[in-house]
Amino acid sequence: MSNNPQDRFARIMAVISLVVAIAAIAIPHMQQKAALKLQKEQFEKLQREELSIKLEPIGRGLVRMTNHDLGPWGNVVQIPWELTVSNTGNRQLSIASYQLTRGEWPGATSYSGIDGGLLTFDDQPVDFPVTLEPGEMQRFIIFIGITVPDQVFSVLNRMSESESDELDRKKVSVALAKEGVDLYGNKVDYREFEGGAYILSVEGQNQDDQRFWIMVNTGRDNQFSDSAVE
Repeated sequence: MSNNPQDRFARIMAVISLVVAIAAIAIPHMQQKAALKLQKEQFEKLQREELSIKLEPIGRGLVRMTNHDLGPWGNVVQIPWELTVSNTGNRQLSIASYQLTRGEWPGATSYSGIDGGLLTFDDQPVDFPVTLEPGEMQRFIIFIGITVPDQVFSVLNRMSESESDELDRKKVSVALAKEGVDLYGNKVDYREFEGGAYILSVEGQNQDDQRFWIMVNTGRDNQFSDSAVE
């Protein structure tokens, strides 16, 4: 190999020129690839459905009796909860259907009467699909079938026979508290005072709750879910 300084300099310059040429090709290619990836991510974000769901008990309204006797599980009684759905994405979406289940995870348990129907706040059945524009929110009443023990169901039966209208949740709670239980069969401490005032409470160790899940399906076959206990 030649040790001529001029030859070494020429070789170094050739290598530098090659590196510069490769960089001149590679850098724009990498920049273009990164730009395309960013555009794809932005497009996918714009196209992605995003639905916020909130299921929560409301502790008021009407109580519905049903004829669903689940044996050791108890009888099914339907009470109103509130369902709020919000389109938090950038595109219109449609809610095609929903499913109610009970348990520690979605789909764990289902039974007759668990779904009492989805209603508007003026007591009209909801027609599907429900369309939501970006940023739009809608609220509904959903009747959820809880299971109650025989003692609770007997009190409700007596009330339904004596009441001319449907059972009011507040009246039901007081009537059950006087029997020492709540709607779920938990032990209740009930005290009355002069003037019609009263206090009812359930100790933490006596609270036997029932967790319910709602799974909402969109027209594009995406699923969103939420759960709550009373």
